[in-house]
Amino acid sequence: MPFPGLESRPDRILVNSETEVISASLSGHGTNYKRQYKSSIVFSRFQTVLKQAALSYHSISGFSCFHDCGPHGSCRCGVCVADGNDKTCHLPNCIECNANFYNNYFIMTCIALFVLIHIFFAVLSILITAANFKGETIFSLLGFKCCLCNPDLYTKPILLTRRSKFIKICHKWPLFRIPPCYLLLISSVSFFFVLTFIKYHFSDMIKTVNNILDEEYFPSDHLMLSVTLKYTIS
Repeated sequence: MPFPGLESRPDRILVNSETEVISASLSGHGTNYKRQYKSSIVFSRFQTVLKQAALSYHSISGFSCFHDCGPHGSCRCGVCVADGNDKTCHLPNCIECNANFYNNYFIMTCIALFVLIHIFFAVLSILITAANFKGETIFSLLGFKCCLCNPDLYTKPILLTRRSKFIKICHKWPLFRIPPCYLLLISSVSFFFVLTFIKYHFSDMIKTVNNILDEEYFPSDHLMLSVTLKYTIS
């Protein structure tokens, strides 16, 4: 195993005194692998935890890992965590992926999507108004060229006078009648609070997903020592 390193099975190349070592390199080290694939590993672990939460929600119990986490890791919610080997939990007793976690995750995801839809509509409204803004107002005379200076963004619902069926349907929702700049501000602040709540409420899950064993960053359990030699004939 890569840990604890040379104390395990060191590779050696024996040469005689007439051979000069030009260079030596160690292949298979996890540094480059970690830099290239960490985001993929974290996302894969998150998917695994979410799947285990779904199993807990459906009252399925038992050991949650399909492989041995080794002497340095514990199995929690289907992934190995670097907390030693004495913190293993079995479904549905893991707090990071129990039924309550699954319910709360589903609710918070719906709330986040709800807020994002309002942000998207507000931004779309601002862009459309900016495209129709000719600047023939006192704001352009004073040097204010920003589209946010358009008073229509603050005094009336955007696109309310248009004949589009889609727009009419959208404005049946009361929040879409809020002036777009105010809607964007309210939605952005709401989304910030939602993300903050998710960060603290799901802190155990986030910690589990990011608590990765060093061995997981190694493509192989074995490292290869490569040496360039120069043999001098006397």
